[in-house]
Amino acid sequence: MILARPFRSIILYSFLVCLSTNLLAQRPAANDTRQLESISKKYFNNADYDKALPVLLQIRSIKGKSKSLDYKIGVCYFYKQEYISSSEYLAYVAEQKDPPDRTFDYLAKILHRSHRFEDAAKMYKVYLGKLKLKDEERIFVKNDIRRCLSGIKSTLSPADIIAENLGDNINTAGDEYRPVESNKQETILYFTALRNTNTGGLSAAGKVDGVKQMRYKTDVFQTTLKRGTWSKGQSLDRRYNTGFDEELLAFSEDGSQAFFSQSANKEAPGKSLKTALFDMSGSEETNATLQPMTSLIDAPDTWQGDFFVFNDTTFLFSSTRPGGFGGKDLYVVTRSPRTGYWSMPRNLGAQINTPFDETAPFLARDGRTLFFSSNNTHSIGGFDIFKAVYVDSLLNWTTPQNIGQPINSASDDSYYRLADDGLKAYFASNRHQGNGGWDIYQGFFKKYQREHLFPRKPDAFVYVNQLNRYEIDAPKDGSITPFEEIKTYIIEPVSFNEDNNRLTPAIKKQVNDVIKMLIEHPYTNVVVHSHTANDAARRYNLYSSVLRARDIVDYMSRNGVTRDRISIMGFGATYPLAWETQDNGQPNEIARKVNRRIEFRIYGTENRPLKVEYKRPLLSGNMETFDAKPYYEALEGLAYRVQITSSKQMYSGDVIEIYKNVAVETIAPDDQLMRYAIGLFSSYYTAKSLKDKLAADGFEDAFIVPYINGRRTTLEEAREYTGLYPDLNAFIRASE
Repeated sequence: MILARPFRSIILYSFLVCLSTNLLAQRPAANDTRQLESISKKYFNNADYDKALPVLLQIRSIKGKSKSLDYKIGVCYFYKQEYISSSEYLAYVAEQKDPPDRTFDYLAKILHRSHRFEDAAKMYKVYLGKLKLKDEERIFVKNDIRRCLSGIKSTLSPADIIAENLGDNINTAGDEYRPVESNKQETILYFTALRNTNTGGLSAAGKVDGVKQMRYKTDVFQTTLKRGTWSKGQSLDRRYNTGFDEELLAFSEDGSQAFFSQSANKEAPGKSLKTALFDMSGSEETNATLQPMTSLIDAPDTWQGDFFVFNDTTFLFSSTRPGGFGGKDLYVVTRSPRTGYWSMPRNLGAQINTPFDETAPFLARDGRTLFFSSNNTHSIGGFDIFKAVYVDSLLNWTTPQNIGQPINSASDDSYYRLADDGLKAYFASNRHQGNGGWDIYQGFFKKYQREHLFPRKPDAFVYVNQLNRYEIDAPKDGSITPFEEIKTYIIEPVSFNEDNNRLTPAIKKQVNDVIKMLIEHPYTNVVVHSHTANDAARRYNLYSSVLRARDIVDYMSRNGVTRDRISIMGFGATYPLAWETQDNGQPNEIARKVNRRIEFRIYGTENRPLKVEYKRPLLSGNMETFDAKPYYEALEGLAYRVQITSSKQMYSGDVIEIYKNVAVETIAPDDQLMRYAIGLFSSYYTAKSLKDKLAADGFEDAFIVPYINGRRTTLEEAREYTGLYPDLNAFIRASE
């Protein structure tokens, strides 16, 4: 539940619905009040206050003041942020008999945004007294009163911070927001603006209070600081500004690429993350258009946006996706530099996120200091900018602190970003002292902001070692559960001296360590990976690798691990670690022992107080092969195999001699039926090409199986991973 008034998008605040051309063409007589009232009613009901106000004032000059007329005029002035004029009309209305209840809400807001917090709190209480006890509006008013109390406590420190509007060359009566400093030249600033001249033009933007809204699309602009003055903002060309909404987010370290967010479609409120080569010196034909960066954050029927790209492998964003704490929450996503795959979005937790809205994250250069906007009750009005620091030793955030005035105001303040020099910051605010709508401001600091001067190791909070402590789920009774120690298990491969299945005492000792871990953590399961030396035909090696694994499984089941927790993958000699032939042509027995191995892969450890590390044998450079590389890569991402047949006996078809990546799998608890599969592909369509070829060769029943992190994945499980691995969508469509 969001315990604050729904925050209408900054884009929706400006350029609302226009009337039909027929209506605009009408020119009523100066004293034709009936026609004037009809026109003003349509303007006012469509929230087009700029057009409604002059018509209402014309009516008032004819008919004189009245409660209903002055109320509408006061509301128009309020939304035009002309608060002195608004308060004059609304004060008159408040003195009349039975004034509209919202009159006192508007008066309270005017006092609030004028930083008269005590007077505003009193007026909010007047409005509160007029609402019915069951009116849902009461909770919003109470929260505004709490914000007034926060405003009373807020301190103004002009000696330490100076905030100023960037001026008329950048800010207009529309919305300017999301300032981004060039990483090549600090005198260049980019920003997003909503203007009636933008590339995307005017389009529908849903409904507000049942009224259809219109708005202009956002474009990205550039301005340059010359002799202390910012130049007139210039729109980027059509490589970057299209018929959709665009927002510039950040640049790559070398400045060659820019990251953008773009509306998912012309009518959708959510955003998608995109990237493009960035070269302002090129013509519109020289560079490709915006290209998708990742679709993992896409979630049906939810809003997501406010991306902050910390670096090429880490970004944060805000979303209303299910599973949060209410309203908009902040999430972090990382990309493995090894596999290139993105992680699932991770909520930043209850220390940061609240039942209110948390938006516009910014992570300082130290990777630990987080700035964001929130409309929680510790703000002094609307959205304020908060600061929290991640403490490595505690593996948690400090309590977010309101950074205070003059950066924050009683209006909305957001999109805060420290400049590279550490002595200034840029942010956006819709405070009424501006040019109208959202404006871009600059804050100057007396001292360097240390958090933005130097990077730390690891470079971001999300990579801090989390082996020491782990926070388990809170119990249902609401009590606080203490941190539970995370236990680390190191699993080494089991090697066999000879090509037999004898379980020596040394092998049993290694297997016992795995058994102990599985018993201590009954929610886990294991897949036994079995490899052989290359000293027989492939069909024989595949079959014998399964037999050897079955002996291990039998031993584990006799010692407390039920068979329904154990599966087998037999690879034969497909993925050797070491060369088995010496330079003189003689067999290398040490290499064969290394290749004859059992590897254990543990699953079900997510969000559990344990960590599993897998060790591999240390090999000299001239001994190590590269044949096992695709096998280990497939254990850290998405891969497809094509299952061709299943049998309880050794399969002897020639097809397994033709193709290299062959595996045999048994699935718990039935470890007798062996499933033969071919191939190891990262793309579904590549796997489909092999499947079609096999079907033409007589394997009509062949089908594709996805594996995630080395584990066979069902269709239902695949649906849960489409955000992380979009390629699964092709598999799902073909399977349904």
